[in-house]
Amino acid sequence: MSSSEDEVHRDIKPHIIDNTSASEDEYIIPDIAETMMSSSEDETDQCTPSDFVDETKHVLINTLPAKSRTRYESIYDKFVEWRKKKNTTSFSENVLMTYFNELSKTLKPSTLWSQYSMLKSTIISRDDIDISSYTNLTAFLKRQATGFKSKKSKVLTSHDVEEFLNKAPDMKYLATKVALVFGVAGACRGRELCNITTSDINDTGTMAVITIPQAETNVQRTFLVIQNFYDIFKKYKALRPPDAATNRFFLNYQNGKCTQQVIGIHKFGNMPKEIAAFLNLSNPKDYTGHSFRRTSATLLADTGVNIRRLTNHIGWKSNRAAEEHNDDSPDDRNESFKRITESGDMEPSTPIACNSSVVDSTLELPSSTKRIKHSNDVANIAKIVTPGTASLTFNRCSNITILQDSTSKNGSLTFNECSNITIDFREKK
Repeated sequence: MSSSEDEVHRDIKPHIIDNTSASEDEYIIPDIAETMMSSSEDETDQCTPSDFVDETKHVLINTLPAKSRTRYESIYDKFVEWRKKKNTTSFSENVLMTYFNELSKTLKPSTLWSQYSMLKSTIISRDDIDISSYTNLTAFLKRQATGFKSKKSKVLTSHDVEEFLNKAPDMKYLATKVALVFGVAGACRGRELCNITTSDINDTGTMAVITIPQAETNVQRTFLVIQNFYDIFKKYKALRPPDAATNRFFLNYQNGKCTQQVIGIHKFGNMPKEIAAFLNLSNPKDYTGHSFRRTSATLLADTGVNIRRLTNHIGWKSNRAAEEHNDDSPDDRNESFKRITESGDMEPSTPIACNSSVVDSTLELPSSTKRIKHSNDVANIAKIVTPGTASLTFNRCSNITILQDSTSKNGSLTFNECSNITIDFREKK
């Protein structure tokens, strides 16, 4: 062996192979291959003008997500500080293995993966090292996640949504109702609800077409609010102060009036818990700000919708390669809304004009009626004439006579907690 080779070997200290047995006082030095590679890279950098190197680093740093860049840099700084304590400047796989092995003693597997992802992005942008090629490290993280099940936000059922929309008083909960409609119909995150502006909403007079701005996945989404849900939106919109100083759609709502103050992200995050508490659901605190989005995905998936439509509706990036040129059409959006709202007969009540105190009155529903939900506000109406195609639900009603077309095969009648009901089938004249 030549004298130059002896010098190389004397400069290289042995590194730890078994990271699980390494104490906190031990540190790791990269192996010969890594040292030679680093030396080669240093020579390349020396041939590159400093202005180009600085500009490249600046460009790479700007590839980090703007909204969470501070979080990414904080994770990176913690890793750098840890390396200083270990007296090493290496980014070798053994260093990363030891670092994450220490983190695994206090952090959940989901948090480990999150920190790994952020470190991977910052290291490649700042130091031009791709740690995704460290197969032993990723295998270690996967082993940590074996058997682990992360706690997810609870979802609302279609019955929960319907019950809240119908029973919660508008005087207190109208803004929450609109947020629920938007959140479920559009699979919205709390921040997305917060950022919706008046210019993002196209009110056609019969429906609202909402475009999600600044989607986190950079996939623009559009959804519809139609039918009786549109009436809830319209009622809230009409209360907007004409001199509002902001174009953000959701304004604070108190005692039946909208104020100039906007609704913040934390209030949106608390709304699912507020709904769960109103409905007396178990563990309301488990209904987090992500519940609206998970509810939307669950209700739509339960209808058997295909992967493409579900992916487009939620805005997931998975399966995007195959669907890249398959745009989400207006028909798809309309069908998605119908599937969600009809998944469990979820629909706000349609009010009917009648005087419930008048006994022996007759209420004849229009032939265009498709679905009406009656509450005890129609109790004691002696006769209700229904079109044969109507699907009617009666809740807590009494002393009612239904005149139904016996030749119809499309209509349906549902009674919940009702008494003294008479159904009179008539032959169509």
